[in-house]
Amino acid sequence: MNNRKTSRRKFLTKSGLGALGLPFLGAGCSRKDERDRNQDTFSFAFVTDIHLKPEMHAPEGFQMAIDRVNELQPDFVITGGDLVYDAMRGDFDRCDMLFQLYKKMSSGFTMPVFNCLGNHDLFAIYGESQEPASHPDYKYGMWERYFGDTYYSFDHKGWHFITLNSLDVTEDQRYRGIFSDEQLDWLLSDLAEVSTETPIVVTTHIPMICTRTQLIGSANTPNVANALPIW
Repeated sequence: MNNRKTSRRKFLTKSGLGALGLPFLGAGCSRKDERDRNQDTFSFAFVTDIHLKPEMHAPEGFQMAIDRVNELQPDFVITGGDLVYDAMRGDFDRCDMLFQLYKKMSSGFTMPVFNCLGNHDLFAIYGESQEPASHPDYKYGMWERYFGDTYYSFDHKGWHFITLNSLDVTEDQRYRGIFSDEQLDWLLSDLAEVSTETPIVVTTHIPMICTRTQLIGSANTPNVANALPIW
């Protein structure tokens, strides 16, 4: 496994945040107030279920979102999964084109982007896929080839951000919401290094808790099956 932790210094260096200033704060603010605000405040954009594909004007819509985020100038972007539509049914050429399209377009953000895996980003997992499970890009492979680890963490301005992989494949070749044992072990180690006073933000595609359980009962709910240990 690669080192999944991005240090605050590395994050700031990569993103260029050390050179960024806040908008004009007004004549009544002292330089100390401005420095304190620069140190403590930040914003980020959350963009999810992009479902990018060449058809249905999806690239035009995504470009509109990119342009708007760039206007807002948050510190970084977090995506919530389902970057493309759709990799689950295989077809290597088509799926590889979708990932290339997303990677090229998302490079248009003028700030760092931290991606989360969604079910539509799993390559060739469905039974109707023409690609076998032995394919090197199967399941997480294509994602990892383009974006690296499917779960990781980073720190920014006193906050700890965690992106989790909430997906795996069932025996009947469908997807399900679950955290791997390896990932839970990693999470335990990751959190052991975080102060209990540090705010934490968790991103996961399949929800760990969902009101659908209360509304229609526990059967066939979209929750992550083993989310309870995290709480």
